[in-house]
Amino acid sequence: MSYPLLRLVALSAHPLLRRSARCRAVLGYMAERADHDGRGVYPAVGSIARDTLIDARDVSRAINSLKKAGLVVDVAAPLGQTVNRRINVTDLAGWAPPSIENRDRIDGWGQTHGL
Repeated sequence: MSYPLLRLVALSAHPLLRRSARCRAVLGYMAERADHDGRGVYPAVGSIARDTLIDARDVSRAINSLKKAGLVVDVAAPLGQTVNRRINVTDLAGWAPPSIENRDRIDGWGQTHGL
């Protein structure tokens, strides 16, 4: 779990996340399970739906919207395995309120992750 990444999702001013609570909830769930750099998001749609209490079809739609917005990227997975996803931290950080972005730089998180 990455608390800075989760905080970035929670406070992001990205238009999609401002417009869609489902997309923000799904991305927040993914951020809870991601590595510190946004990689290693393995949960299946069914798991996300069950844990967030959002219909599986709506989770799929939210993930597709996040991919179209460039906030989530699918990473190649061997046939028959759960899709590995990555949160595009750089694009997400571009929508952070200035106070959060500066605080991340002060804390060292932004420097560590190239923001």
